[in-house]
Amino acid sequence: MSGEAKEVAGVAADPSAPQTTSMFVLPMFRVAKIGGFDQNKDGLVQALMNRREFDKGVPASTAVSGAWQSKPDLHKWENLHINWLVSAIERNAREILAPQGIKKVETVEMWANINLRGGWNLAHDHGAHPLTGILHVQADEKSDSLLEIFNPLPVPHLYGLPSAVRLKASPGQFALWPGPLKHTVWPNLSDVPRISVGFNFVFGF
Repeated sequence: MSGEAKEVAGVAADPSAPQTTSMFVLPMFRVAKIGGFDQNKDGLVQALMNRREFDKGVPASTAVSGAWQSKPDLHKWENLHINWLVSAIERNAREILAPQGIKKVETVEMWANINLRGGWNLAHDHGAHPLTGILHVQADEKSDSLLEIFNPLPVPHLYGLPSAVRLKASPGQFALWPGPLKHTVWPNLSDVPRISVGFNFVFGF
């Protein structure tokens, strides 16, 4: 992963022939289900639902009616299953990012999202955080519980690019993407509470 400018180089066999150079590619890193999730799922659901009962959460958040968001200190909670979760998220992040030359991953914020029926999250971004991500803990897989990440280009269709990327919620699924990208979470249309954990990372080479 490099922050340096890229020089356009290379000449086709026929110098007058048009050439295409890929300029900016924004990655999403994903694991379909992190190891050990099934053994910890019930404990995670119980810990997060219990927290919601006495924690008012973040009042000025992106959560809309029917949604609750904890304070961003989840990685500091004292709970066996939460401790496992934090370790698993950071371990998976390190493994995913190692091929990019990233050796250190540190959680700076982590929070829980609980969306009851009708609950969703407004479009937002995570500012200057280089990497943000989500781990789905519970979701009704028969419902269209979608995370939608928007293409930052104003007219992506002119370049044959999609306007957004959508990721369906699936328990145990882990995903990372650049924090400055605007994204939203669609309304939960199921009676099953949709539970996820969000986080922001910093990293080092």
